[in-house]
Amino acid sequence: MWRKYFLLVLLAILIAGGHSFDLNQWLRQMNQTM
Repeated sequence: MWRKYFLLVLLAILIAGGHSFDLNQWLRQMNQTM
């Protein structure tokens, strides 16, 4: 189920261009919410 959110985040990164995006920070937030 979380893969849907993962794909949405990847799409958002592509749209935003990936600027100022901290993957490690996002992973930490995902780990906290899961």
